[in-house]
Amino acid sequence: MRIVSGIYKGRIIKAPVGLDTRPTTDRVRESMISSLISRHGALEQSNVLDLFAGSGALGMECISRGAASCTFCDKSKKALACIKTNIADLKIDSSIARVCNIDVMRSGIPATKKPYNVVLLDPPYKIEPATTLGLVSSAIAAGRIDKDATIVYEYGSSSISKTQEALEALGFKVLSHKVYGSTCVDIIVKE
Repeated sequence: MRIVSGIYKGRIIKAPVGLDTRPTTDRVRESMISSLISRHGALEQSNVLDLFAGSGALGMECISRGAASCTFCDKSKKALACIKTNIADLKIDSSIARVCNIDVMRSGIPATKKPYNVVLLDPPYKIEPATTLGLVSSAIAAGRIDKDATIVYEYGSSSISKTQEALEALGFKVLSHKVYGSTCVDIIVKE
């Protein structure tokens, strides 16, 4: 895998070994981040939250394009080791990248000094959309995620109808919906 754009463009990053993670392809990542920027604007000053981070590729793409900070969350020890290796290999300053060993489905979204205003969601496809979006909605209500945050949500195309129901039920508005084979990517905001 490679960083597709920004100051780290072309730099190789590693993905965790095994079947526990599902790395987002370069093409989909490039489209996701481009869509994010077109909806959110420049990423400078953005406080990014990369949930279910895996390799950390999505958050690192945001840092590569100027995000002020990124918190990478995952519960897998393999994923966390991979994220730390990628951060070290890219020489990303520790004041920009924070790695959290956390099961967000149990513990919730980690606190931060400034609410997250960009959220990257790439949960395991087996997690129900209502559960994932409920977690985000609760974090918005608690002030951990900015009420105007731009959220990028990647999910399996087999759960489109469940996702649309959960988005509507929890008061999210879809700004962009794209399908890449068996992967869907929505850019959403809380209404």
